[in-house]
Amino acid sequence: MIGISTTYVFGTLLTANGNLKELNLMALGGILINISLNLLLIPKLNALGAAYASLTTQLITASFQVLFVQYIFKFKVNYNFILKLIFFSILAMFMGAFVKSFVENWMSGVLLLVTLSILASFTLKLIDIPNILLAIKSDR
Repeated sequence: MIGISTTYVFGTLLTANGNLKELNLMALGGILINISLNLLLIPKLNALGAAYASLTTQLITASFQVLFVQYIFKFKVNYNFILKLIFFSILAMFMGAFVKSFVENWMSGVLLLVTLSILASFTLKLIDIPNILLAIKSDR
């Protein structure tokens, strides 16, 4: 999910900026990586090997797109926000494992996990209600 989402966002930005040649070169590199990894992993791990190959390829091509966008646009990186996102992701994985272990009904588990994730995002100030309200007021 992370690789695909990142590719959608940064690939769209690069497309809008007219960097199609660079995007095509990254796609070609991704194809070569994916074929190589599939040839290496599928004989040993079967379908799981194909999944690992796809995951690896998506993360590598997404990383190159992020680096290329940073090179072109020179965006200011908010390291504090990135650390919060990484911490939130790790926390969400632990919360998911906890919910899976202790909640038998999957629907209740999903609702609990969503609730805990929203609470964690407010606690970490990933969601800032005053800014959301300000954006809503300024849109009118």
